[in-house]
Amino acid sequence: MRELRGRNALVTGGSRGIGAYIARALARAGVNVVVSGRREDALALVVAELRQKGVAAEAVPGDLHEPAQVDTLIERSEAALGPLDVLVNNAGIEQAAAFTRYTRDELTSMVDLNLTVPLLLTHSVLAGMLERGRGHVAFIASVAGKLGPAYTGPYAATKAGLIAVTQSLRAQ
Repeated sequence: MRELRGRNALVTGGSRGIGAYIARALARAGVNVVVSGRREDALALVVAELRQKGVAAEAVPGDLHEPAQVDTLIERSEAALGPLDVLVNNAGIEQAAAFTRYTRDELTSMVDLNLTVPLLLTHSVLAGMLERGRGHVAFIASVAGKLGPAYTGPYAATKAGLIAVTQSLRAQ
């Protein structure tokens, strides 16, 4: 898909940082954008900015730590704008600590949000993209996924997983 103008995208973690930057770049390219994140006030600001660029933009708030919200995010996003042509898996958390200092909940939370959620969202959207014969899925990884810096073991592991799934899907 060379031309993105008029297509629909979902950006997770779209309320600030890299996610908001990606949403703005998509809007400049003429892409309609759904931004998702936990902070409704921040999402509203991003949506207002995107609409000023002349595209349709909607906020679909949600906490991706909640499995029920993960399960319905694609459906709610497509209800807002229509079928998705672009999925940007950007939501994530990074915690730095000595490995022995992480709690079990911190470990599983990081793996769930940084790796499992992008896999589930991609699984939900990919069949429709293949059926329509178009679509793009982006996983926001990190150099940490290739190098494994000190004090970032769980984060680095999740980012390495995203790199591997990207390579695997690309090879199919």
